[in-house]
Amino acid sequence: MKFIFRTAAQTVIAPRIRVPLSTKQVWVRGLKIQTPTTNDGVIYIGDITVTAANGLLILEDSAISFDELFPDQEDLTLNLGDIYIDSETAGNKITFMYLEEAKK
Repeated sequence: MKFIFRTAAQTVIAPRIRVPLSTKQVWVRGLKIQTPTTNDGVIYIGDITVTAANGLLILEDSAISFDELFPDQEDLTLNLGDIYIDSETAGNKITFMYLEEAKK
């Protein structure tokens, strides 16, 4: 199986309006998410129900790797369309990188 390295970014347009990492179903491995130093506040990551109360909190200028969060899951595959971000501040964003399965 071959994979293509990709990078992308996503911005929270308005507070408490969840935004998916992708509007398409994109199955990936090795997902890493980073917040820039320019963010004013925190980002919350979760599923379609993500809020400040239930999301994974990421401070500005920090990063998470889903492989590190779930080390026992060999070949962890995630759908970018199922992962959402939210923030209490409009304009906060993330950058992310991942491996996408190459289409045949």
